[in-house]
Amino acid sequence: MGKIGEGEHLRPGEPWVVEPGTSVYVICCDCKLVHRIRFTLKGKNVVMRWYRDDKETGRRRRRKEATKRA
Repeated sequence: MGKIGEGEHLRPGEPWVVEPGTSVYVICCDCKLVHRIRFTLKGKNVVMRWYRDDKETGRRRRRKEATKRA
């Protein structure tokens, strides 16, 4: 499963190339809400399907709380 690593950012105008069929995670840096995005091709169009990942969101939020207390 492809993803941009934590703390990695694209510069303005920098392309982000993914292969059709790839899934990536997008994580809000503030609230840690996680979405999984699935990229597919439909003819000449790129289709992005967004899914909220409640299990991964919970895991990330618990980890965030644990680091606050430490």
